[in-house]
Amino acid sequence: AVRAKEVVLRSRDNPLPVHIDGEEVSRGCMEVSMQLHAASIVIFA
Repeated sequence: AVRAKEVVLRSRDNPLPVHIDGEEVSRGCMEVSMQLHAASIVIFA
């Protein structure tokens, strides 16, 4: 849970194509989870 929060915070800080919107944020979280899928499975509810 802590790592998930850190990832979300970092994704918002980093210059990623993620806007503060429902769909955009969800898409960004999915991209981040896909990148970290190899290391660990992260589910953003």
